[in-house]
Amino acid sequence: NKRNTALKNLLLTTCLSVAHGASLLATGQTWGGVLGVEASHGISKRFQEVKLTEGTIMNTVDSGVGHSLAIDTTGTLWVTGKGSEGQLGLGNRIKSTEIFTKVRGLNLPINQACVGDTYSCALPLSSGVPFCTGFSQSTIFLQVPVRGVLHITCLPSEAVFTDSTGRYRAWRGTVIESIPYLYRSPYLTIPSPPPVSLPAPVVSSCVGSFHVLYLTENGDVYGSGSGQLGQLGEAGDTVGLDTPVLLAKGASMSFCGLFGSFIYTG
Repeated sequence: NKRNTALKNLLLTTCLSVAHGASLLATGQTWGGVLGVEASHGISKRFQEVKLTEGTIMNTVDSGVGHSLAIDTTGTLWVTGKGSEGQLGLGNRIKSTEIFTKVRGLNLPINQACVGDTYSCALPLSSGVPFCTGFSQSTIFLQVPVRGVLHITCLPSEAVFTDSTGRYRAWRGTVIESIPYLYRSPYLTIPSPPPVSLPAPVVSSCVGSFHVLYLTENGDVYGSGSGQLGQLGEAGDTVGLDTPVLLAKGASMSFCGLFGSFIYTG
């Protein structure tokens, strides 16, 4: 069907754009293993290699205050960081991890995943039914009783589900409610990176809490904003970089976390 075809195309595109043997690197706030790298004092100010299972390539990464989710090219969900309220979805025994760990029990390929402060949500493309965990309500991913969901957005204290009719519903662990039309904008407004002039055309960009990344068609990664927590690596140890600076070369993908950055190189 159309959903499965779209997922296959998405995974194929990722496999073609990330070379075999490429390395996922991260920099920024590393407290609790949130980025999957080690650093003293909870901050890394240089890009370091993220430890991944051999052969694993991440299609997307979403990083929050204390934990991160990633989806690999097979649609498998991985998680790292702190999970005292069940947000890792790894069960009762594992409360934290400093390396990306595979989430068990999700039997459908995951298309979208996002993190809040104390919860996580994932959406299989083929079902339209989200799975979430955390809020001290669950330590494994469980189905949320809503259907036809096309998109999920994780805010600090609640997830917002959007269906094919444009209806918005908010989930807060045990509560699901519709969001009135006039209340949509405050929930779902995502800042767009400001236009910039760079030596090569920009093919993708992303926004963190205080920083922006731009990936150009020749594989250069530029960053602007604040690098006070290491989000901009060695090139941005100051607050308020208005002009993008070169952070890395030879990159094929880039992702922004709340207080961190990820890039694929090699």
